[in-house]
Formats: sequence, structure tokens, C-alpha cells
Amino acid sequence: MRINRMIFAILAGSVGILPGVIPGADARQAEVGLADVAPIAAAQNHLALVEARLLSDLQALTTSEMAGRGLGTAGERAAAEFVAARFESLGLQPFGADGTFFQDVPLSSQVNSGQQARNVVAVLAGEQFPYEFVVVSAHLDHLGRERGRIHPGADDNASGVSAMLEIAHALVQDTIAGNRPARSVIFVGFTAEEVGLRGSQYFVEHAPVHLTSISAVLNIDMVGRRDDRHRRDDPYIYMIGTRLHSQMLGDLVDASAENSDDLDVDFHFNSRRRQMAFYQRSDQWHFARYGVPALMAFAGTHPDYHTHRDVVDDIELDLLTPRVRYLTGLTRDLANAAEAMVRDRAVEE
Repeated sequence: MRINRMIFAILAGSVGILPGVIPGADARQAEVGLADVAPIAAAQNHLALVEARLLSDLQALTTSEMAGRGLGTAGERAAAEFVAARFESLGLQPFGADGTFFQDVPLSSQVNSGQQARNVVAVLAGEQFPYEFVVVSAHLDHLGRERGRIHPGADDNASGVSAMLEIAHALVQDTIAGNRPARSVIFVGFTAEEVGLRGSQYFVEHAPVHLTSISAVLNIDMVGRRDDRHRRDDPYIYMIGTRLHSQMLGDLVDASAENSDDLDVDFHFNSRRRQMAFYQRSDQWHFARYGVPALMAFAGTHPDYHTHRDVVDDIELDLLTPRVRYLTGLTRDLANAAEAMVRDRAVEE
């Protein structure tokens, strides 16, 4: 739980993550120059780039090689290595064990036949409050093969991993442009969500930083489709757990919702009566159990949930893209807030 010497070196700048050129990011310097283009053309070009990256990551995570990313399989290991490679290409620093991007998660043989599972962890150090943290996470495992069929898990949860990677990309671009986040941001791809949130449980119980230093968590799960409540609606996203441990966090999310021009932030599952229907079923739950203010970003279930029909072709990029844009802005708000989120008693809604 303590910040060890390797972590101190990262946050102190000796590994190159504090102000200066981000390693591996040279090829992305050109995107900062979009401000020199006519504003409308720049916005359209930026949107096209975001969609292209999201689609590319979605496709990579659902290839036949990934084989549904079943826990402990070669496919899940390939997915973890893909996420680590993307982190490295962005210039993020490893925040796993022994200077790597990986945190091994021991699981019982009853869960995965004794195979090793791994969380994938990276960090972008903050400017003003480098020892305060925001966590952005998404689970990378899925069901693998069932009854002889590969379950690709495009929405569950390649969509969330792709969203997390795009948020990381945006914050790196901010840093290149001279707008490094005030707080450090930890990015985590969790393993073993589908077998009881084991990867996030292990991470929380063996966190690389004190849990008290984590201002807030944003966990992203299934954000590529729409549910029956929004069959004909404009883009939306559910935000859940906004006031479970912090009134300040709830106020911040409310303000972000009011400022969202192209997305309806839906709090249907955020009430005390409804929120546990989904909130306890994804990785933010273990942070919340320890009192860490933790959000779940979610778009609901659909008939293809946990079936072989959850494929990339049914991901709605015109929904996923504005959701990612909103979540990127929310991450910036969390990272740049004047104060860390105050932990207080939950506020009735």
C-alpha cells in the first residue's frame, strides 16, 4: 500500500513522466496543431480521429486471437499485452509490479484452473498534486468460449477498454499541449471481473498507493450500445454512485451533466433504491467498499448481453463517441478540481 521507491521516481520525474516530452508521443504531436485549422474542419477531423481510434481498439480486442478474452486464456493474455502496448505507445508510465505494466492476480484453481491473471496498470503524473490520484478503469476480460462459441464481448467490455484508452490519449494530448492534469491519473484494465470482480478486489487490497490518496474512481463498463429505455433517444449515459460517499463528487457530476450539450446524463440507476442493481456488479464496487468515491459509467444491457452476438458490428459509434467525449471531460474535471473529493456520509437522493 505504500508508495515505493520506483513509484516515487516516476512521480518525481526521473522516469520522464513529469513536464517534458512524453516518450513515445512524438507521432501524436501533430494532433495538437489542429488549432491552426479552421475550427469546424478541426472539430470534424478530431471527431473522425476519435472514432477511428475507438473502432481500431474495438476490433483489436475482439479478434479471433483474443477468442473472447476468457479468464486465464491465451486470448486474455493477448488482450492484456495489447492494452499494455497501447499504454506504452501513449507514453504512460508502468505502474504495476517491478516496473512493468502488469499486476499478477492469484486466483484459485476453481476459478481459472490455476492460470495466472493480470491487471494492467499505468499512470500519468499530475502537475500540482502528483500524490493525489484519479483512477480510470475498465475490465478487459470476458467469457471466452461457451458451448463451442466465442463470445467476443464487444460491448462487454471492449467498449469500456476502448473508452479508457481514448481518455488516456486525450490526457496525454493535453499534457503535450502544456495542460498536464493537476492530479495523477491511474489507468487500470482489470482482469477477472466476470468471475466476481476478483481483479479489482486484488488491486484495491494491494494498491500501489494509499486508498486515502485516491480522490475518485471512474469505472467504465458497457458503453457501446443502447438499452430498451432509450431505443429512440439521443445519446445518453448512466452515471451511478455519484453521491454514495461524496456530496462533492455528486455536485461535480451534476455540473458536468448540465454542461453536456450532446449527451443526456441519465441518473435513473443512481437513486439508493435502484443503484445496487448494477453498481455492485462492476469493478468500482471494491473501491466503494473501502469508502473511495467511485462512479460507474454504463449504458445498460441489451438482448446480446453475454451471448456470442455481442459483436463490433453492433457497436454504435455515434453513441460511443459522445459518451467518451463526456467521460473525458469528466476525468479532466476530477483531475483538475481545486480539492480532492471530500468523503462524507451519503446524501439521500
